[in-house]
Amino acid sequence: MTATRTTADAEKPIGMTTAALLVPASRGASKTATQTLVRWARRGVLVGKDRVRLEATKRGGVWLTTAAAVRQFLSATDINSDDGARDRTPAKSRRDSVAAGKKLQKLGL
Repeated sequence: MTATRTTADAEKPIGMTTAALLVPASRGASKTATQTLVRWARRGVLVGKDRVRLEATKRGGVWLTTAAAVRQFLSATDINSDDGARDRTPAKSRRDSVAAGKKLQKLGL
């Protein structure tokens, strides 16, 4: 049986601490926590109805990934890549519409 190689396989493996430096920090943090990337590799994150995981492997008790895998994961989970409408519930859509209408009324439009 022949294993297929992905683009990430061709790159040099990096530890999760190094990979965390490639991820923009959020919520006022100075950097993304290493454990966040481990969680992304183990559990993944929900994007719509799909679960997306960071491509990584554990060797000798150390989690490894690649810069390409991190970029691919960030791209796959980027909520700004589309209009975000697919994640809104009908109730949220109605609330947003009412709020927008009130803003327009305040502006006299």
